[in-house]
Amino acid sequence: MKTRLWLCAALAGLTAPALAQDSTAIDSGANGLPGDALDPYVVGEQVNNYVVDLATITTTWGTQFGVGPSVKTSKADPAFFNNLMVAQAASPLLRTNVPYRAGSYALWNQPEFGVNADPTRNNAPATVAPVGDSNQFAVAFAENGSDGGIINSHVVTSAFVNYDPATPSRLYVQRIVSAVNGTAVTSNGNGTLYVGAIDADGNVHYRSDDFNQFGLNPIVGNNILRTDNATRNTAGRNEITNGGGSDATTWLVAMSPDVHTTPGGMPESAAGRPIYFGTNFNTQLVYESSAGVLSTSVAHLGTASDSRGGVAYSKETLFGGTIGTGIGYGVGSGTNRVTIWGLAPGTGAPSGSTINFDIPATITDGDDSFVFPNGGPGPIDSFQYHVSQVAFQGGNNMVALRVDQNGNALLAAPVNWANPANPSETSASSPRGGIAVARFDPTNVGGTLVWTMAGYNDDATGKAIKASSGGAAVGRMVSLNTTTGGAVLGPSVSAPVLDALGNVWFLSAVERFSGVQFGTSLLRAVYNPSTFSYELEEVLRVDDVIAGLNSATNYQIDFLQIADANSVDSGTIWSGNALQSAFNNTATAGMATSDSRSLGGLVLNASIIYDVDNNGMFTPVTGAGGDPSSRDQEYNVLMYVGSLDATSTPAPTTYCTGKTNSLGCVPFISFTGAPSATSTSNFTITMNDSIPSEAGFLIYSFKKANLNFHGAKLCVKAPFTRTPAKSPKNVGGGCSGWVLRRNFNATIQSGLDPQLTAGQAVRAQWFNRDPADTFGFGDGLSNGINFIIAP
Repeated sequence: MKTRLWLCAALAGLTAPALAQDSTAIDSGANGLPGDALDPYVVGEQVNNYVVDLATITTTWGTQFGVGPSVKTSKADPAFFNNLMVAQAASPLLRTNVPYRAGSYALWNQPEFGVNADPTRNNAPATVAPVGDSNQFAVAFAENGSDGGIINSHVVTSAFVNYDPATPSRLYVQRIVSAVNGTAVTSNGNGTLYVGAIDADGNVHYRSDDFNQFGLNPIVGNNILRTDNATRNTAGRNEITNGGGSDATTWLVAMSPDVHTTPGGMPESAAGRPIYFGTNFNTQLVYESSAGVLSTSVAHLGTASDSRGGVAYSKETLFGGTIGTGIGYGVGSGTNRVTIWGLAPGTGAPSGSTINFDIPATITDGDDSFVFPNGGPGPIDSFQYHVSQVAFQGGNNMVALRVDQNGNALLAAPVNWANPANPSETSASSPRGGIAVARFDPTNVGGTLVWTMAGYNDDATGKAIKASSGGAAVGRMVSLNTTTGGAVLGPSVSAPVLDALGNVWFLSAVERFSGVQFGTSLLRAVYNPSTFSYELEEVLRVDDVIAGLNSATNYQIDFLQIADANSVDSGTIWSGNALQSAFNNTATAGMATSDSRSLGGLVLNASIIYDVDNNGMFTPVTGAGGDPSSRDQEYNVLMYVGSLDATSTPAPTTYCTGKTNSLGCVPFISFTGAPSATSTSNFTITMNDSIPSEAGFLIYSFKKANLNFHGAKLCVKAPFTRTPAKSPKNVGGGCSGWVLRRNFNATIQSGLDPQLTAGQAVRAQWFNRDPADTFGFGDGLSNGINFIIAP
């Protein structure tokens, strides 16, 4: 029996099943196949809601994180448990204080429970109905499989992930089949599907072409599409053909003869609408200058002659008048440059000066003084991981950008070098490499860079993995061919993720000094801003055994992907695999870089094996070395790694849009400090670009709104409270130079409103007088601010 769950109002009237992701299929007592993964072409399996409870893992430094298989890939080939996962992405931003996506979610804590429609696969679970608001991010991945022949099943799978900030160990997942390339796995697909980016509102950008596709209506040329998962009608499939998508899908680049890389995207919550941007092989940046309308530019190149690989969005604003920063590789003498440029509000066009950063000849590690490369054929000549299939299959992106607690900007990118004495090595497959990190002053973007290495391996030398900061080495980074016996040379590290405090996360081949000696691990390079150096901590590794809290079955990490036969694998970690803010949008002032909350949340492709027969062995059924008689079950999953700290209070965020006033300015909110029921420090909410000499006031309530009002938007839901009026001040700069300010901590601590207590979520918006208001109402409005009152 399949549990039916009601969706949100956007899908009113439709019902949806739930699916186990930390789950095992009913044990037949024989071979573990077929498992309980979904058929992505079945209409009844297009949307599924379920709970994933996170297990606790402890790093070599003693830091604790939560981990769990958030989403399984689908099933196409009957000879395997589920499809292979290709590139993945997580939304760069987190939405806070939003409703859960579903009214109820499937919940179980026993083996064999799930909700596969086939009663021989799963027993039906119970459900749980969460209440109140939640935090929300989204994830997406491309997957492919076959029916025993060529790869003809291509699928884009997405998920909304919600959680209660007070209980971050429980994820409420809404899994959605965003797009398929046919009506069945046997239909000879109409196109490839490869993920580029997704935002927290569920807008997923992906690429399609007709490579090795033989369907009845194959898509032609190069295509970029966007599916809005929030409005997707999951009563049917979203089939991608040469007519585009069939549901909630915008065909952005249609049948282009020009080669386009996998797409980047600006989040809807940052830009007001989802905005596609990406590169093509004609040196151009292609961007969505208005909804569904594309423009091109070469302004993103700066002094570079061309770009390489995909490009990505960073939430950091390094250029005035922008709403984020674009980042990618540029060509000078080879692929030796990182290019960054501002993203213009409303259009995503390149804005401000494009800055190019060239790779140095050598880099000295700030922690152990190792000079990379050591004994190599010459200087470092290029950045890496943009060649082979990456332009077509992703992921996005090779390079990461963040600003640390001290206001320094950080760039991280992979580097490696090939040995000319070994003709089998290329720069793309060299086993020697690491993650280079540059630091610079964002107020002087074209100024001096300082470089260090987050991690490296260089022939016999590899950076130490430590038991604690400054502690003993428990292992080291090594070349991938050491772990594969030479079957795959390299590269030996994935692309980097930079978290909110400047720590670098990546996969690497490792040698451990105890236990299973060689394998692949998820490492965190912990940042020391005072010395600009990094020390390595092992977070997760192949052979780790984790207790599945929903399946009540132990599973083992069997494989973590880095490389394919001749280059980096598209299924490895990319800089877009993590949220860019701290966990729960927590303010990072005073936070130690080793704090688990530095990570907003990270996803990675992993193969896991469940010990179904509970004999302490994890025996695969399929693949090389598989035992066809094994009762164990193996799945490809999108693992989630995140903080379990429920004590943090998110930093305030802004939302909604302000009203253009009679000066042509759009007032907007900024803030300083943090809301608190007890702190003696100010929490100042400022309305920028107000009308000179005209008073204004804040209104606040405990629910958001986005209602048409006086030619603009009312961002606060009635009933609301009005604060006393304030007079503006002239501070200069901006559009009008005038601001309205209120210390809201004084309002909280006055005691006049007994609802303003610790833990309360508040929404506020500025109003002011505007006698020359062009709409005739005589008022002006800012956007809204959303915050939670800390103790």
